[in-house]
Formats: sequence, C-alpha cells, structure tokens
Amino acid sequence: MPNILLVEDDETLLAEIQRAIEHEGHEVTSCSTIADARQTLKDRKFDLIVLDWGLPDGTGVDFCTELRQSGENAAILMLTGRSLPAEKVQGLDSGADDYLTKPFHLKELTLRVRSLVGRAQRPLQAQVMKTKGLVLDEGKRSVTKYGAAIELTVKEFALLEFFMRNKDRVFSLDDLLNHVWLAEEEAAPDTVRTHIKNLRRKLDSPDEESLIQNVHGFGYRFTG
Repeated sequence: MPNILLVEDDETLLAEIQRAIEHEGHEVTSCSTIADARQTLKDRKFDLIVLDWGLPDGTGVDFCTELRQSGENAAILMLTGRSLPAEKVQGLDSGADDYLTKPFHLKELTLRVRSLVGRAQRPLQAQVMKTKGLVLDEGKRSVTKYGAAIELTVKEFALLEFFMRNKDRVFSLDDLLNHVWLAEEEAAPDTVRTHIKNLRRKLDSPDEESLIQNVHGFGYRFTG
C-alpha cells in the first residue's frame, strides 16, 4: 500500500484530502507543521508528500528545497492558492514534481496522487542506460555520474529517462509535455523549462558541454 505524507495546516481541508486519498486505497500520515513533517520523515519513508505552500512555521517551497538538498526522492505535490506563472515556476524549481492550485476538486487531486504514486512505483523491465559517465538504472530508479549518485525527483527521472531513450532526437516543449506529463497534470511549457534547468544543474559539469542542448526554433535534444 502506497504511503503518503500530507502536510496541511487547514484542519478542514486536511480532513477532506485525507479521506479522499484513503478512499483510493493509500495510507496517509498527516501533519500540520513543517517541524512535525520533518520529524515524521526521519522515522519512515513515503512514496509521495502532499505539501501545502503556506504553513505556520515556514513555506512549503523552502521545505521542499530542504528535502531535495537532503536527498529526499519521494514525489512531491505542492498545494497552493498562488496561481501566477512565476509562482508555479518557483514551486517546481524548489523540487516539486507537480503543482495544484486551490481551490481544486478532490477528484483532480486524487488523479494527481494516482499519477505520481504510479510513476514512483511502476515496475520496469530492468534496463541500464549509459552515456558519457552518466548511468540511469530503470530497475533501481537510480542515476549516477562518474559513480556519484544524483538525486532526482520523480518527474526529473521520467524526463531524463525519456531523453536517454530518444538520444539525438529533437523534441519541442509540447512534445515533452505530451510524453512525460499526463493529461490531467497541471503543466505548461514553463514547467518543462524548469525541469530541464534543474536537470542541467544536476547533470552537467562546468568543463563539459550540456547533455541537453537547445535546438533554436525547435526545442531540445539529448546528446549524451
């Protein structure tokens, strides 16, 4: 049974979300503060963290950044009343895999949860792809470069996996949205740009050409 951590300080909304997710057959642990969530994550692992942006003791964005910097690789779904494109980019740039704007229908939330949990747990035919010191192991869901582990979010892993399976092919932003993001996910071209920027930051070395190249007027190409 997938384990989900829900971090939300609105008691009414927390109860509604927890019931909806549990109805889908998931186990939910709930917290109302970052401090409680931080302690809970020390005690157990989760497949997905549903994280509110505004919390009593800090922001979900800062906590998301903290989690990714500490090596946490659970999928993260950010909940927020902020809807400006720049704010969505900020949320995704902090390491969130998906972003859901309040108010939302619980059905939409459960679809996002199902998608993220499914990607994290989907059994794969074990395949190891290698290029220029970069190794992606689908079976272990791991990425290394020159032997050093690289922590990726669920969506970053899916994007890199797609690029490596289609080496040297050019894809537009819309192509990448259609192949890596599901129809029910709240994603836009800026979402793809943010994830590509994060992948470059994690994968590229200062003295090497970027593995993901811009093709002017067309999109992106993985040239590893």
